[in-house]
Amino acid sequence: MSGIFSGFNILILSKILGFTGTSASIIKNKIEEHGGSADIFGSRNIKDIKSYTIVIAPENATEEILSQKLNITNIKDMTIVKPEWAHSSIVAKKIQPIENFKLKFNEKMPSRESSPSIKRKAEELEVGKPRKPSIIDNFSQSSRKSVGSDWVFSSPEEPSDLPINMNPEFFQPPDPSRIKSSNLNSHITDELEKLQKLYEILDDRGRSVTYANTIRSLKLLNFKVTDAEQLKKIKGFGIKTRNKVAEILQKGYLDKTVSLSKEPQIQAINEISQIYGFGSKTAIDLYKHGLRTIQDVKKFAEINRDYFSEIQLTGIELYDDLIQKIPREEVERIGSIIKAQLKLIEPKSEFELCGSYRRGRELCGDIDIVIGTKHKDRLLPFLITSLKAIGLLTHSFTNTSEKFTGVVKLEGKPHRQLDFFVCNIEETPYAILYFTGSSNYNRLLRLEAEKKGYHLSNTGLYNRSTGQKLINATTEDDIIRFLGFPILSLQERDV
Repeated sequence: MSGIFSGFNILILSKILGFTGTSASIIKNKIEEHGGSADIFGSRNIKDIKSYTIVIAPENATEEILSQKLNITNIKDMTIVKPEWAHSSIVAKKIQPIENFKLKFNEKMPSRESSPSIKRKAEELEVGKPRKPSIIDNFSQSSRKSVGSDWVFSSPEEPSDLPINMNPEFFQPPDPSRIKSSNLNSHITDELEKLQKLYEILDDRGRSVTYANTIRSLKLLNFKVTDAEQLKKIKGFGIKTRNKVAEILQKGYLDKTVSLSKEPQIQAINEISQIYGFGSKTAIDLYKHGLRTIQDVKKFAEINRDYFSEIQLTGIELYDDLIQKIPREEVERIGSIIKAQLKLIEPKSEFELCGSYRRGRELCGDIDIVIGTKHKDRLLPFLITSLKAIGLLTHSFTNTSEKFTGVVKLEGKPHRQLDFFVCNIEETPYAILYFTGSSNYNRLLRLEAEKKGYHLSNTGLYNRSTGQKLINATTEDDIIRFLGFPILSLQERDV
């Protein structure tokens, strides 16, 4: 049988680190349905380990665990990937690049026991000293790394809400051409992801994995849940899960999320996560090594620079500047300088200051700029070079043909974060609408679009079924009127 996995001989590791036998069986069946050969480790028909072209193992598997499990000295000789590789390949209907899904066996953070200098420095930090906690308003937004992937499996100690039999009456695989718009239940999964992330931080793997499975299942439903009773007849959605869904539908949030957010551990990790370039994983690792505050991280970085990436070191160095709010007049000054440089490069380009500035805020978190151009693939390098030459741009964080994040600084002022989004000129109204926000307003617009069978993004408004673009808008209001949504002032969008 031919298929996308034709020629692949795959070994699936199960019953370790929460990766259950049932989950491994689902992957095995899917691989074989698509032309591949797959075995589950421990089965009678297992071949010589080195005969397998790919090994699928849970994401959190370590080099030591895999070496012991497979009885191989040099595990790095094997090609070991996360379960997401199989899922993404099936969804896309073609094999995805293995390098994007390979397990990385990185060096561990130096321990206090093995390093006298770290031990001495940690003692100087007085990390056990009580401090004033900070309240988390929205933990999921502070995290740089998404959680709850489509192939997360339950631990054997904690029963899962994963529907084992993916009944096509209720579930459907997302269309790869519209993968971002396939979740009809984001109004529920967004709240569950906050709780799942909190349990992950508290190192409660059982609950974390169980909620990740529930989130995945809700995302795969082919209908929008408006009443928890709709889930009653679907295998995997038990009474506890349905109660959580009912609470979200009634209140819009979960009481448990609010209470857990006040835990000192959560607040410490949230504080550390505010450093640019830090995801929750980095913050959790630092917390486990006794660090509790930004000051702890700064002192730790002084003697352990190799532990951090260059971007993270810059984030630590500039933290005190980047955490400060930016007055409107400073945003306008920086914007006018950038616009002048842009017009020298491409006079016919479009420029708009977006984000909280455009919504009328007196103080802004960063500077968001949308640029519309006929030369999307070539414009940014020229603009960035120009801004560096005049001394405005001091640091570059991320840089693609359409997105750029960096740091700018006016003389006598703190460093400020700058975000560019560059789009084709006909996409400008959609980009301005999206990057003006607020996130809640954007969510309302997307929900309105979904009700009508559309998908709204920062590049256009599309028919969900055909992918056809529905309107060539020239202004934001054109888009909003087409959706039949009330026209709000920019200040009213700040909901």
